Amino acid sequence: MKKVVLLVAVLMSCTVRESIELDENDNLLTLQVGGSPVLTYHKTIQFPPDTMPDYYQRSGFIHPLYTPNGKVVTDGFPAGHPHQHGLFFALVNTTFRGMHTDFWNQQNGTGTVRHVELSERYDAPASSGFISELEHLAIHNGDTTRALGEFWEIRVLPSTDAYRVDFISRLFAFDTVHVNEYLYGGLGFRGSAEWNDLEFEQPGDVNYIGTKGKGGFLTSTGKTRMDGNHSHERWVSFHGQIDGDSAGVLIMAHPENFRFPQAVRLHPVMPYFSISPMVDGPFDLVPGDTLVSRYRIITYDGNPTVEWMEQEWQDWTGVK
Repeated sequence: MKKVVLLVAVLMSCTVRESIELDENDNLLTLQVGGSPVLTYHKTIQFPPDTMPDYYQRSGFIHPLYTPNGKVVTDGFPAGHPHQHGLFFALVNTTFRGMHTDFWNQQNGTGTVRHVELSERYDAPASSGFISELEHLAIHNGDTTRALGEFWEIRVLPSTDAYRVDFISRLFAFDTVHVNEYLYGGLGFRGSAEWNDLEFEQPGDVNYIGTKGKGGFLTSTGKTRMDGNHSHERWVSFHGQIDGDSAGVLIMAHPENFRFPQAVRLHPVMPYFSISPMVDGPFDLVPGDTLVSRYRIITYDGNPTVEWMEQEWQDWTGVK
């Protein structure tokens, strides 16, 4: 285990010194603030529990993602949908070299995503993080081909009231990938196992409309689980009870993102959502171009106000 301790200034009611720590071993990289974990990134392939098929194996995702009070707001290999992995990025309905390719639903056997390498670990005056390289693999007739490459840039910012993580995805094509219009895809978030109510889950039926899922959504336009699916949003929050306490995550999209404000997939039952520009129609990823997607991810304890969430977005983007 190697550890890099980076001293940074934290602005509170008074100025104090806090540390951001980067812990890494052969399998994992964990970023911490003041000795408490913020997130873990998986470099090596993680296998599902013995009760699940091996095709759900995955690397190149974030889980756990924590709040300042130590609540885990993500889930890995969740019951019912083990192809969803904490915080991840994948495309669902694409055409690659004339064949349907699904990089999201591994059980379909046409694609997956995996970590390649960590290209950089760094510190800055007020943040620390890493850059990782991933590849999106098309699987056709027993052959595996690199269809897409991706770089993640992850920065953890020092704070105490909430954890703030800047996430940039840079997605590029080795050969043209046609992204078809579809219900979901892109940046995906799978919430805590405590928010997963299997009694009301309908595995495989993405059109199922239910109302009894645990936890709740709130969007920048004031929509919820009931009416927010495929709305176009600046930010989405998911919140609920974990170990008897309120906690949640806020994911904000940057105005420079493709098709901003982007459509969001809010699942009617499961604790999962995605930010999905393909909802508004098809587009192509071609060699030489890069699709850059910028997000800020904030985990929190308690029940923050709508005004606080909107102010966070404005402070981050500089847009009023």
